[in-house]
Amino acid sequence: MKELTDCSRNELIDILKQQNVRIAELEGKIARLSKTASTPSKPPSSDVTKPAKGGKSAKVGGTRKREIGADPGHQKHQRKPCSPGQIDQGFS
Repeated sequence: MKELTDCSRNELIDILKQQNVRIAELEGKIARLSKTASTPSKPPSSDVTKPAKGGKSAKVGGTRKREIGADPGHQKHQRKPCSPGQIDQGFS
């Protein structure tokens, strides 16, 4: 790019037009990026920075994020069975 002092009037006008277009693009990008739920002009549901909601069973794309059950190799925890003398009543 040549020096601005060496440019003709028409070349300077073209440079200014290009810079104005670029400035408008950047201002639009800044406006889009700065809109969040904290600014009243945009609803909270449109924030893309929120983490996905859901627990263990939250599905992503039709598949589970985590497998059901304990980790492989996890030691099993169970109650000890009652002896027949400890049982007071049964269910009918």
